[in-house]
Amino acid sequence: MTVHVKRLPIELEPDSSRVITRFFGFGDENRMRGIVGRLLAIPEERVETLLAKLERDFRPIHSNIDDVFRENYAAIKRYITNQGAVSDVRQRFIGACFTMEYAIESAALFNPSMVPAIDQSNVPPGSIRFLMSLRATGEGHLSSIVFRRGLVHSDGSVTVDPPGRYSRPLRATMPVHFEKANFEKQLQALQVSTKHVQTILSRLGPRFTRAELSDVIDQLRNQAGISGESEESSDALLALTQANYQIQVPQGTDISEVVIFPFSDNERRGIEDLRLVRFTANDGSVHYYGTYTAYDGFQIFPHLLEYPVGQNVGVHMLTGRCAKNKGMAMFPRTINGRYAMIARLDNENLYYMESNDVRVWDEAHLFRGPEFP
Repeated sequence: MTVHVKRLPIELEPDSSRVITRFFGFGDENRMRGIVGRLLAIPEERVETLLAKLERDFRPIHSNIDDVFRENYAAIKRYITNQGAVSDVRQRFIGACFTMEYAIESAALFNPSMVPAIDQSNVPPGSIRFLMSLRATGEGHLSSIVFRRGLVHSDGSVTVDPPGRYSRPLRATMPVHFEKANFEKQLQALQVSTKHVQTILSRLGPRFTRAELSDVIDQLRNQAGISGESEESSDALLALTQANYQIQVPQGTDISEVVIFPFSDNERRGIEDLRLVRFTANDGSVHYYGTYTAYDGFQIFPHLLEYPVGQNVGVHMLTGRCAKNKGMAMFPRTINGRYAMIARLDNENLYYMESNDVRVWDEAHLFRGPEFP
């Protein structure tokens, strides 16, 4: 078969001016308290002047800048004894002093993935609107996911819409409580079920919070004889509490302004290489799935992004004997009534996988390996 390829004069270049806001913490508690104390000592009229300038400078870049300042104030208000005496103006000003900007595309913009967009209204006959995800790499080589929209026209030409004016990370929310039985199943699928893990879980009730888990770990950590392997097991338990979470997509959101930024412990050093697929289930319903790699600075973890149209986005860590390494890409429908995926489990060969559970992958068959020099 001969395939004719026409290279189009379209280039997607990284834009270092596209920035998001992030909380700017200093780590050391005493330093945080000292900074807050100095900010509380500034006269109120001076605070009003400083805040007005900050809002004037940054509102054209961040439409929700006051909400950002209030959120970041909420993150440090525990350092203030008499919060009732702090005016709204000063709260926003203090929040601003713990806010930083991060240039999401300053290093690179690459690894695109395209699917038909949900909204196909007002599309010319014979054309299709697409959604494209891209890996944006910013300062410190930290990667996140951004999006573009465009049209494939009936004559085969392609246009890509310019992104929206703003860049805004979507809000992530973790579950508050965890069921021990489900937690143990996930640990078994991850093959992380050491004696130390069982000791920790034995001290927890049938339902527990991340804080309760952390308290048990701290209690055991204060005992003599805790090994490096035990510390790794403890870290794995804490990471699992954040590995599955929800991302809220507000109504009317411009997808080209959306940033999916690292949130969990597994993702602390980046979200890489999202592969989107528009998945049609056996009953005709449509989901959007995306496999991606989470990186914590030491290990990589395959994750799944799931979007039932009109609901929140779910993020799940993939588990099972074959859920490892990079290069996992789902098929757009079931094969033999099962979910299917192509994956590169061993850094070198391609494998074909099937599963009854989209989040658990235990079967893999060698598909092909390298053939040429």
